[in-house]
Amino acid sequence: MNYSGKHVLVLGLGESGLAMARWLVYCGASVRVADTRGEAALAERLAALRGDAPEAQAVLGQALSPSLLEGVDFVTVSPGLAPDGELAALMPAIAERGLPLWGEIELFAQALAALREETLYQPKVLAITGTNGKTTVTRLTGLLCQRAGLSVQVAGNISPAALDVLREAVIRDKVFLAELAEQDAIAAAQAQAEAEAQAAQQAVLDAQQAAEAEKHRRAAARIEEAAAIAVPVLQADLPADSSADLSTDASAAPQLDLLATADDGEATGPVQQPHESVETDLPAAEITEATETAGATEAPENAELAEAPVAAETVDPAVAATLEVASDVVPQAEPDMPATTGEAMNLGDFMEVSRKAEEDALVEVPPPPPPEPTYRGSMPQAWVLELSSFQLHTTQSLQPHAATVLNLTQDHLDWHGSMENYAADKARIFGQGTVRVLNRDDALVMEMASGAAPLSTFGLDEPTTP
Repeated sequence: MNYSGKHVLVLGLGESGLAMARWLVYCGASVRVADTRGEAALAERLAALRGDAPEAQAVLGQALSPSLLEGVDFVTVSPGLAPDGELAALMPAIAERGLPLWGEIELFAQALAALREETLYQPKVLAITGTNGKTTVTRLTGLLCQRAGLSVQVAGNISPAALDVLREAVIRDKVFLAELAEQDAIAAAQAQAEAEAQAAQQAVLDAQQAAEAEKHRRAAARIEEAAAIAVPVLQADLPADSSADLSTDASAAPQLDLLATADDGEATGPVQQPHESVETDLPAAEITEATETAGATEAPENAELAEAPVAAETVDPAVAATLEVASDVVPQAEPDMPATTGEAMNLGDFMEVSRKAEEDALVEVPPPPPPEPTYRGSMPQAWVLELSSFQLHTTQSLQPHAATVLNLTQDHLDWHGSMENYAADKARIFGQGTVRVLNRDDALVMEMASGAAPLSTFGLDEPTTP
């Protein structure tokens, strides 16, 4: 859609010629307009051209000659100029120079293709031609599109010119897209600000969680350290001979109170020991021997004493303290003894293992693919074009989604030269993938059917095929 640096000759200053000149200037081209009519006959359109394209060159009131082609990159022609009529003097020179010869609808088709690439604008295009009835069908089709909820533009041979409607729509659309881009920028800035605020808040939460985790780790380390040194400290505080004595038969401890009554064979009251500890004045061997002797001579009585709980007040405090230390120092054999403290997992390690286990359990879900880019502008969703055989004669790249040739009768044969040429120009309305809507009551129209293209028919009779 960019014609910057191009020099274009526009032949004819009718409605279609003026629309082409405006469009080409809008797209950056340098335009030269030529018409055999004088300024008086073209005063209104010339004023419109001066208003929209003041730099355009106008050559009026002269026969069309090859000199108009100097410095021209391509030629555009109004639909009323016949190749064998007004254009007869130019056609050989155009062919000799290899200049493209396009009409308004060809420029329209090129513009839609460019917009599709530049803005993703992909409207539906419905094209209608035929000898009779095309204006009525075009208006009805446009109304049906509106009733279907589509924004639609009707243009072409029906008026207004397709390029005038397209140019105005593109101008409006640029304003609309600029406003939309501004709104998107504001929304993006707000989203970024919110994301930054959330990130800052999350950073604070992460720092708090990290501090809490470090606190738990240190607490777990202190617990582990205390558990590791608890038993060695107790053993280090005990005398060496006490450790040896306490490793003897555990049954000696509950029998110490019997020594107080070894002379008379019965207990007369609490035993008062002047010594600080059992270990200093009464060796463990003597305690064991005395206990065994007392157990042999007074077994019946001592058995009852052994079975009964020993009163706390009958035990010397020093002996009780020693026994308490012994019970803590000497480990009792248990069937399921846990691992040593050094081998136990601390709290920090446990939390780390748990975290990794949770991460491993999570299945990584790939993010959804980004949405397909779409057109967001204000251009029409559908174009309904009425096209004449004159307009179609210089059209090569139009690709409507659906098109119809309503009927064919002898018309404009002075312009086309023959019925075959007339029908061939009408058939230019179909693109490669266009759905062909044909009149099955018209034999010439049905000859336009193609096995490679979708086909739909209409007629006064019932269809013979689906």
